[in-house]
Amino acid sequence: MWALMVSHFCLVYPVYIFFTWFYIYLVKVRGVTVSKASFWGSAPFVANVLLLPLSGWLSDRASQRFGKAKGRRFAAWLSIAGSALLLFSGSHTPNNTAALLQLALAAGFNFAASAILYTACTDVSAKISGSVSGIMATFGSLGGAASPVVTVFIATKFGWSYALDFAALVTVVSGLAWFFIDAGSSIE
Repeated sequence: MWALMVSHFCLVYPVYIFFTWFYIYLVKVRGVTVSKASFWGSAPFVANVLLLPLSGWLSDRASQRFGKAKGRRFAAWLSIAGSALLLFSGSHTPNNTAALLQLALAAGFNFAASAILYTACTDVSAKISGSVSGIMATFGSLGGAASPVVTVFIATKFGWSYALDFAALVTVVSGLAWFFIDAGSSIE
């Protein structure tokens, strides 16, 4: 349970950057025009639509082949690694189009990893999955609440690249929590 909560806290943290600061980052930091920022501001959610079903399919196939514990962990790690690496590289890429594409994909991979966490809740607690998911979602919301405040603090003090690098680091912690998540066992 604790690993699910920590992982979700750390996954929702970067998502809230896209909800709260991404448009401002596009216009003020990247110098994107308002009309282009509107397009790029929706790109993370388009990536979500594309990557979420793909990660679900991969998670199910890997679970069938390697068992739930290893299969879910593999799919989650793949999505989390993709998110963290693209978030880090996107924040340091000078070309706006390449950077924004990377950041949008980082968000999509993040959403995909979050979906695997909800699947793991059902795996570990079929009879009480709603309660387990609710507790996990609460911790995710705490990550979401901390994100806008911490992000603007880091961005103001050190710069936006550091703020996004920190979000990538938080995403990595989410992956580390998966060492303690065993979707093949039940917590009933």
